[in-house]
Amino acid sequence: MAKQQINSTGGRQISTLATDKRTNIRQNLNRHKERLVGSKTSVVKHHKCADCPKTFAYPSQLEQHKRCHTGKRPFECQQCKKRFYTFDNLKKHLRIHSGERPFKCAICARQFNQSNNLKKHLRIHSGERPFKCAHCGRAFSQSGALKNHSRRIHSKDEELPKEKYIKVVIVRHVTTVRRVTMFVRCR
Repeated sequence: MAKQQINSTGGRQISTLATDKRTNIRQNLNRHKERLVGSKTSVVKHHKCADCPKTFAYPSQLEQHKRCHTGKRPFECQQCKKRFYTFDNLKKHLRIHSGERPFKCAICARQFNQSNNLKKHLRIHSGERPFKCAHCGRAFSQSGALKNHSRRIHSKDEELPKEKYIKVVIVRHVTTVRRVTMFVRCR
């Protein structure tokens, strides 16, 4: 709100509101620059978590982080009642119900509901295999594939992991067949 002053002649004089706004914007910009020294990789983090050694650049980030210690999940999906720490995680989850898949592979046109799933998928096309087995050196494009390999091939108790692995393979196969047969009709 503009400050009004009465001058000696009795008329109202309005202080320069635009100057006040510019000063406020400049102060906020300077505070923002203090937090971001140079680039995003060198963020100054002033807000420390009391429960763990993590620090954050903004108080809102700290408040969001504190929920992982308290277990508080204030954001609820109205369809399935699942709860989330952040509103962004709820928004990502809602794509499961809506079927929205905004992230599309430019190579094969496959679509994904989360950007990280697209990034993982792109490793198939690029041939990138960043997950290497410490025992035999075999490389995998997905961390889950490395875990399955380690359990199945390098586990001390080989019988149980192989049985579990076979069960997983069968379940995946049945799921795939069902998915495919939903769209194929016999004549």
